[in-house]
Amino acid sequence: MGGQTTFIEESDIESKEFIESIPITFVGRSYIFIVFILVGLLFFSLLVKYPVIVQGKAKITTLVPPESIVSRMGGTIERLLVNNGEVVLANQTLLVLRSNASFEDVGLAKQILNSLSFRESEQLVGLHLNLNQESFRTLNTLRLGSLRKQLDILQNNYFLYINSQKIDIHKAKLNKLNNRHKERSINVDVLENTKNQVLLELSLAEQNEQRYAQLFNKGIVSAIDYERTKKETLLARQKLNDNIVAISNSQLQSSVLLSDRAIAGLNYHLVDKSRQSAFNHSIENFIAAIEVWEDNHLVKAKSEGRVHFLDRLSDHSIILANKEIFIIENINENRQFIAEIEIPPTNYGSISLGQVVEIDLDNYEQRQFGFLKGKVIEMSSVLNEDSNYVVLASFDNALNTTTNKKITYREGMTGSCRILTKNTNLMNRLIQRL
Repeated sequence: MGGQTTFIEESDIESKEFIESIPITFVGRSYIFIVFILVGLLFFSLLVKYPVIVQGKAKITTLVPPESIVSRMGGTIERLLVNNGEVVLANQTLLVLRSNASFEDVGLAKQILNSLSFRESEQLVGLHLNLNQESFRTLNTLRLGSLRKQLDILQNNYFLYINSQKIDIHKAKLNKLNNRHKERSINVDVLENTKNQVLLELSLAEQNEQRYAQLFNKGIVSAIDYERTKKETLLARQKLNDNIVAISNSQLQSSVLLSDRAIAGLNYHLVDKSRQSAFNHSIENFIAAIEVWEDNHLVKAKSEGRVHFLDRLSDHSIILANKEIFIIENINENRQFIAEIEIPPTNYGSISLGQVVEIDLDNYEQRQFGFLKGKVIEMSSVLNEDSNYVVLASFDNALNTTTNKKITYREGMTGSCRILTKNTNLMNRLIQRL
């Protein structure tokens, strides 16, 4: 035990002697060298800057998103009118659901109804309406199912109008008043001509009376002859007065007839318009019923593009109501591609518009294909259902990569994304982390 203690003491003495043998200048220089390194690292951390990289998951899509086609009603497919991958036009019918009406017959009925036009200045009896008996015969041969009720209403209003035109009481009264007014106008003209004759007779009678008065004063004619000329003048004046009264009465009656004719014409016009309106409404209601049928039994494309089936479809397949069954892809050569990028809340505040975006596409190796490059064009202000923010980015050169490889767009393309934010030095990053 004592030998072990002696050994330790000797070792301490040797260490002390070794330390004391080190020159003091060497220790000082070491301290200076360490300080110099620390200062250099500090300067380097302030001088060197590089961007913060925010990573996320990107989905490649078009600025005009693909159109989702949903069936309004469920049922059995009577006829599938398109193939998967086929290019379709806007408003083109994609499939028909089974019903008690024929798809072709409903379409033909709609064409006939849309061709109708009513000319108010012409009479329906003359078949100036662009609907004749042949059109009704055609409509009655069509398989319209539940739409048959609307056709029955249309035909009923049509024939009511046709028949009413033949036996219309208001029209008959109006024609009678027109005839009476014409007769009264002729009578007034006759009385006016008679008045001119009576005026001439009165003028001659007055002249004859004056001549006989001069002769009577000279004693040439007797008092009896003179009195006779006075009576002739009075009779002419009475005849003129009677004629004037007759003209006034005829004019008054003519005015009454005009008023009655106006009232009768108004009644005829109102009744005629009412029947026209009923017929026109039946046409509009029929077309509206067809459009409801089409909404329920036809699935149509709203825009032009390439149709993609979301399930295996064929004639007699069954589909569910309100289920997505087609996607219409925009195939316009000038379509603009964008990236929808989901970013977690961390570091989202460092992202701003115009920053560079780099996307490595899944299933496209970066060494061979490179990556897509773009910039931020839009940023969301609220979280989505996955508690992420959504950033939209446009591409500088469509879907051409940095190695000049053109990528063919496919629905559902994804990739990993890097957003290069503003440059920050090492010191600021260290302070932010602390």
